[in-house]
Amino acid sequence: QLASVYARAGTEIKRVTFRSIEQAIKAIGMHSEDLLDMIENCQPDAETLVARIVHLLTERNAPTPALVDRVRKLHQARNTDVRSLIPILNSLKKEELIELIPSFVLSAKNSNSVPVFFKKLLFGRHTDTNQAVLSPFELLLELHRLKANRKEQGFLMQNLDILLVDTAREFSFGKDVLAIAIETLINDKVFPVILFYTIQKVNEAQPTLNGFLTGLLEKIAQRKPWTEIEGDDTARETIWHKFEICSKALGSNVHTRFPHLTLQPETNVDIPTAVLDKLESAQEKEKPMEEDNPLLNEQTMEN
Repeated sequence: QLASVYARAGTEIKRVTFRSIEQAIKAIGMHSEDLLDMIENCQPDAETLVARIVHLLTERNAPTPALVDRVRKLHQARNTDVRSLIPILNSLKKEELIELIPSFVLSAKNSNSVPVFFKKLLFGRHTDTNQAVLSPFELLLELHRLKANRKEQGFLMQNLDILLVDTAREFSFGKDVLAIAIETLINDKVFPVILFYTIQKVNEAQPTLNGFLTGLLEKIAQRKPWTEIEGDDTARETIWHKFEICSKALGSNVHTRFPHLTLQPETNVDIPTAVLDKLESAQEKEKPMEEDNPLLNEQTMEN
């Protein structure tokens, strides 16, 4: 009956419900068949209540397979807020986790949840195998291979900064991981243009890698990725400018030895574009789940 009442209730009643159910839900526990049935047969408009319940049940305990199954099926059937899956992330298959990455990193709505999402992926252990969920190397590859439009590129850059700049040292990607990931990506069949941004950020954070990164930039120059796009002079010019800016950021002159074959780019033309992308992304803030977001209190995992 609780879900039915909640679904029809106004905003204030829903907020009171969120605050008052904690002890009762924890006392009932995730093995309750009635509770599992309520999740499985969730009343329309009660999805946020279910998300709150799942969050409470998994604060200190790993979810049971039965709970994971109900939450997964509810998300698939109703396209529920992707943040409601955070409590069960470490029980999902790797393929499912990879499919979720764009929903977090390319969206303003979910931007505040990205650090928690990354920590779950990188530091969590799968509930069945106790193995790492996703390695730093795998995550970097997946992020760079995302297909993103201009606005989404801005969100992606912001979220790459969480890993690459990492001023709080929450992730601490090692030099070897960064170097191998970049070297792998420059050989992708479809060149990931955002890699130029990553190279600059890694060069700033890891100055000792400058020589290595400059060598990789030479390889990129020999590949000439700006020539791989057919019939779009604007796109080719944009890629060349990003290459030029990256070269200058590394203190290299490689861009002077591999000039654009057909276009004469002006210096720093792409800088305002990159800034604009990030500014546009920053203007959109995460929208909490309806009423209260049960994930806002998600416990930060230790490194």
